[in-house]
Amino acid sequence: MKTDFVYFLGNSAATSSDGGLDISRVLLDLAIILLVAKVAAEVSDRLAIPAVIGEILAGILIGNSVLGLVNANEILYVMSELGVIFLLLQVGLETDVVELKNVGRASLFVGVIGVFAPMVLGIGTGVLFGNEIMTSLFLGAALTATSIGITARVFGDLRALATVEARIVLGAAVADDILGLIILTVITRVVEQGSVGIGTIISTTALAVVFLVITSTIGLKIFPILFSRISKLSKSSSTIPVVAIGITLGFAVLADAAQLAPIIGAFVAGFSLRRITAHERVERDVSSLGQIFIPIFFLNIGINTDLSSMANSKVLGIAAALSAVAIFGKLISSVGAFGVRADKLAIGLGMLPRGEVGLIFATIGLRTGVLNKDLYGALLVVVLTTTLVAPPLLRWRLGKEQSAVDDLDLISQEPTNGWLSVSDGIISLNGTPPVSMLVELGLDTALLVSDARPNENMLDWFALHRNATLSWNKSATVGLLRVLRYGSARSWRFLDAIGLISRALPEVASAMSARSSDATELDPTHSLRFPTVDAICSNASTTTTDDDEIVLAAFAKDINDAGADWTQAVHRLGLDLATTSEINMLVEGSAMLHSITQVEPLQITDRLITQIANHLKNPKTVEQCRQLMNARDNINETQHFALIQIVTGVQEVLAHPDLIDSSSNNPFEVRMQAAQALVTDANIHARISNAPASYVLTHSAEELVRHAELVEPLPRSGQARVAVHRTANDEHEWMVNIATKDRSALLARLSGALASLELNVINADIATWPDGAVIDTFIVRSAQKPNLLALDGAVRDSLRGRIANVQRGALNLSVTIDQSAHPWHTILRIEGADRQGLLRDITAGLARSKVIIHHAKISTISAQVHNEFEVSDHLGRKISLQAGERVKRALR
Repeated sequence: MKTDFVYFLGNSAATSSDGGLDISRVLLDLAIILLVAKVAAEVSDRLAIPAVIGEILAGILIGNSVLGLVNANEILYVMSELGVIFLLLQVGLETDVVELKNVGRASLFVGVIGVFAPMVLGIGTGVLFGNEIMTSLFLGAALTATSIGITARVFGDLRALATVEARIVLGAAVADDILGLIILTVITRVVEQGSVGIGTIISTTALAVVFLVITSTIGLKIFPILFSRISKLSKSSSTIPVVAIGITLGFAVLADAAQLAPIIGAFVAGFSLRRITAHERVERDVSSLGQIFIPIFFLNIGINTDLSSMANSKVLGIAAALSAVAIFGKLISSVGAFGVRADKLAIGLGMLPRGEVGLIFATIGLRTGVLNKDLYGALLVVVLTTTLVAPPLLRWRLGKEQSAVDDLDLISQEPTNGWLSVSDGIISLNGTPPVSMLVELGLDTALLVSDARPNENMLDWFALHRNATLSWNKSATVGLLRVLRYGSARSWRFLDAIGLISRALPEVASAMSARSSDATELDPTHSLRFPTVDAICSNASTTTTDDDEIVLAAFAKDINDAGADWTQAVHRLGLDLATTSEINMLVEGSAMLHSITQVEPLQITDRLITQIANHLKNPKTVEQCRQLMNARDNINETQHFALIQIVTGVQEVLAHPDLIDSSSNNPFEVRMQAAQALVTDANIHARISNAPASYVLTHSAEELVRHAELVEPLPRSGQARVAVHRTANDEHEWMVNIATKDRSALLARLSGALASLELNVINADIATWPDGAVIDTFIVRSAQKPNLLALDGAVRDSLRGRIANVQRGALNLSVTIDQSAHPWHTILRIEGADRQGLLRDITAGLARSKVIIHHAKISTISAQVHNEFEVSDHLGRKISLQAGERVKRALR
């Protein structure tokens, strides 16, 4: 083997000029393959064709047949072989041996016929085309495989997983996988021995069976004990999956030593590992590795494919004949479902696609030399054809069936013991309910399937109405809450199988689909569970209906985290306006708390605390927002401390005695009334009454009065009134209040005036009245009190003339837009190198972007500015995505 390897390297694209391994070329090949594989998978998914087809076609595209970007070499061969190992390991992990006991007679017969019929027909076709018996044997064996994953996806898309046809086909897949692998092993060894005889076939079959029995017995008996011990002794979470993969490779080596296909060893290791406690962790890690190595296998098939050899009439003729017998052989398997009321054609179509396993057969045949390039190309065409035609044909057949409507003669009265009953672990449907009960009964059954199995009649009833129009009512919402509180992953799998989720709550189905494709998630059942809901329910001290809104808010949060439209999902539940508003408040409030605690350096001001209190309005809502954030956001110790500080501050504001005495219990109303009580002048009173809410909440009653007196009467255009006071925080900090009439780029003009006097602005606040009156409050640092006369002159000059020396473009500032960190406004965080007049230039850029500035927090550390602006559109709403892009362009 070593000599072959060196020879191969000497004749491949992976060699350097001195005949050694060209590692840079290998890395380039892998980079091309992985990137192209991912693009092919994404395109395939959007075109609704199996990803394996897209990956093979992509391999042909980058191979010598078309672009010649990647050549076949030994490194790719070894990695593709690892891909096959991981593929069969995944198949094994998905095969529950215990389920073999539950495979019905119809499924077993369909599976057996579906293996032997195409094999016999394939052998006959090979002989008719003049091939040797060994080659014909391999052709027949290659036609036995069924890629059930493709069929299962089609059934799921059509909400037909609960139909009797789907149950038969999916059950037949269990027998199909095991029989197909045994046949592959036997045929491969017979071919390698070079002779075909009854003795050889019997001995090889016996060896394969003995290997399967011994290794599976060892695995099923020893693996659970072994991995339980490893779990107790190991300190690293990666120990178990790494050991599992090592054992899988060891089983593959044992199979090879026994002159059997290595993949049979990987398959046995897979279904043995399924019995260990940590099999979910192993499944997820194997899936992550498989996403790297399995596409290499499929693309390598395309890379090795010679299109020119496949284009001749001989290959196409063989391919047409093999495709015909491959299709007929699977269609005839449906006779195994005799005595069952089912669509036999749909069953046969469900068995059609060859997919991954058929490609493995063809690749092994080419490697062992039993198949030449013509026959390999013909088999490749068969696999592609059957895999491509099966989904649309199955959709066509199942789509012809219309949903049954209520037959009033069949509908029965609800039995005294209810529509559902459980006996000996079997859930039964009592009588024939009306279709209007479908949602309610589906949710009730979902609760029961955690510990029991639905019987055939129940599944048939749900399947019969899989296209019925669903109606959602209050009872359905109660049922959903019960599933959220007490259900399990099996509950959501059942609801998905009967198509209830995709019809009644499509946003939830979208979220589950997005989460199931997340390779970073270690729990493969996470797409069937709602972790925030789980956390809320497990920590809840009560389960009364008073907590319904937080459970539904947790449900909405999980949907939102998966990227689906949670607002539409909540709307579908038919809740009253008050409950819907409360759920919205909880989701947005928890997101706001999360966003605030993520900011570094963290600055929690009285202004922010007051605004949050006014937004959330009552202590219960604040506490529920905290619970939602704690439930899943995985915050660190510093962020947790900040959360407690924020919540404590907000609760103190809401529990203040002044608020308790207030009839409205509203911080805004309390602050407004306190300021108005300090004045007697009707104009000042009116000015305070019409002040913006965010401004009122962030200033004391005394400050509101002082500002109103400065503004009233409203200054004429180009005029201003200026007042300076020392702050209570620092003897070198001064508050500069400027009252004027609003105009374009006002903050830029005023900050320019302060910059001209070399006053360092560290904070800015803006309040604007409906009549155009503005009060701008700046906190500046200065060793001496700013000269009021100089300030007044600089401000008047800035208001009368043009903005001087405003730099446009090339500001080189980074802008972060946060829509969650404030109850009403958008937060802009702007960072970059400090320089003279930067605040003026930033505010001018924001003015050009047509956003309104409500507050600015200025900070400079090591010559780097860290500015934060509260902004809105001209209607006081958070800015849009388009406005955010304008801001980024203006400050770039």
